[in-house]
Amino acid sequence: MKSQGENTSNKKGKEAEQKALEYLIELGYELLQTNYRFGKKEIDIIMKDGEELVFIEVKAKFNEIYGLPELMVTPAKMKSILIVANFYIEQCSYSGNSRFDIISMIKVNNEFELSHFKDAFWPGVMSGGF
Repeated sequence: MKSQGENTSNKKGKEAEQKALEYLIELGYELLQTNYRFGKKEIDIIMKDGEELVFIEVKAKFNEIYGLPELMVTPAKMKSILIVANFYIEQCSYSGNSRFDIISMIKVNNEFELSHFKDAFWPGVMSGGF
């Protein structure tokens, strides 16, 4: 059973993912999937930017305590995203270019401040240097 804190956290996370999705659609990205799962691992958003497949991790904070949201994408999380991305690519028989983006959001005064890191990490070079 989920605690009240987990439900609130999940609701806030979904709000941030929705804001990120709206931002990306405004940029002309095409939505393919949200919350795509492989086992217990998940990618928040999968879109196409032109002909390029984009796997997007959304990280949000609701205060500025404990650092920036994008720094929460650890090498372990990058590896998890890569595993799911590889599964998705195999399932779709996709053979084009792909990249991994991070949308970082901080909610200040009821508004999200959004940063978009394109090509935030690459397979084999997963140090998380933004």
